[in-house]
Amino acid sequence: MIDSVIIPLLTRLENRAVDNSSLRIQAIRRKLAKHSEEIKNLYIEEIKRHLKRAEELSRSDIIPTSVYKELLQQAPSYIINSMLKEVNITV
Repeated sequence: MIDSVIIPLLTRLENRAVDNSSLRIQAIRRKLAKHSEEIKNLYIEEIKRHLKRAEELSRSDIIPTSVYKELLQQAPSYIINSMLKEVNITV
């Protein structure tokens, strides 16, 4: 998880390369605490971007008009908001 999630995240937030050898658990905690608001905003922006893309795909002309197409258009925001309700966030 450190190599695939934490290092790219910290590299993006600190605008410099972060390598695995320089990270200890306490250092990771400090850096994550320091950037907690930025991380939250970053994840919300990414969620909104993917949500918008899913809604665009659901409006595609390839999908035949039916009751299910309307349901499919509402599904992305419903699913995302249901998941985010667990952490008291909605988009």
